[in-house]
Amino acid sequence: MRILFIGGYKSPGGPNEVNRNLLKHIADKVVALKSRYRKIQVLESILPIFRCDIVIFSGLMFTPVQLRLVKALKKKIIYIMHGCSKIENGHIDEREESILSDSDRILCVSKTYSELIQKLYPKFSNKVFVLFNGINWDEFDLIRNNLKTGREKNRIILFGGGRKIKNNLIVCQAVHELNQESDLNLHIDIYGYFNDNDDSKFISDIPCVTFHNIIPHDKVNEELYRSRLFIQNSEFESFSLALTDALGLGCDVLFSKHVGAGDIIPGKEAQDIIYNPNDIAEIKEKIIHVIKNPNNKRLLESIDRKSTSLVAAADNLIEYCRLLHNA
Repeated sequence: MRILFIGGYKSPGGPNEVNRNLLKHIADKVVALKSRYRKIQVLESILPIFRCDIVIFSGLMFTPVQLRLVKALKKKIIYIMHGCSKIENGHIDEREESILSDSDRILCVSKTYSELIQKLYPKFSNKVFVLFNGINWDEFDLIRNNLKTGREKNRIILFGGGRKIKNNLIVCQAVHELNQESDLNLHIDIYGYFNDNDDSKFISDIPCVTFHNIIPHDKVNEELYRSRLFIQNSEFESFSLALTDALGLGCDVLFSKHVGAGDIIPGKEAQDIIYNPNDIAEIKEKIIHVIKNPNNKRLLESIDRKSTSLVAAADNLIEYCRLLHNA
């Protein structure tokens, strides 16, 4: 069984991080493209496409030319679906429509996400399966041993900048109201791109908020380690490595019911989950609750590290390939 892997893994960002981690554990079983430049990748992929039995497309980091060649040669296709343009950007991406139609297996990165995709694309529901993002649990132990900074008890951390789908503005407004109503003196550090056409400006105007730009992954870990509370209030989150990173680095967490990573946390309770990401009153209530009742230890200890590990994710991906190859 010869497998070709086409997907970004050399740049920052969630899907690239997932692909990097996967490739560390399946490098001896797949061929991965080496160039980070799309046009060179097209040329680099031609011979491997002819030689392989299965092509794994991870995310939309491919060209129509590559997909057409794979289909013309009748190669079997697995698509790892990290996100959905139709949901996130509000419009249909032609590559997304093509890969969903042409794939033999569509692997969504959480059960919550797979159920959403099945509802959104019922005609493809019979080929939608789940491949949870693997988590590098050992990395968290190393980071905690190496970092010396203390945790700031009033510090809340958010990611995603002012993107409307992240609903960070609602969280910032809730925290501002809490500060006015109590002596909590909470402060938010938010990381992400500042854009003029989203909520960035409104967020940056809130007194308790400091808006930061994108930072490297190792710095993200340091900032999480310093923070008391991580909140993911997204309207849509296929998985959220940030949530598992926050838990692994000792943060208490709140997350919306739309966050796919919640699927791997069996110990979650109603007070850990934001059911209406637009309800300031609910968010205020749950921030107060988690401050009084820290949830990191309970949630973290409920997770099965073996079944959610990088090794498990890599093994599951190769098993999907084997089953498809033998079908």
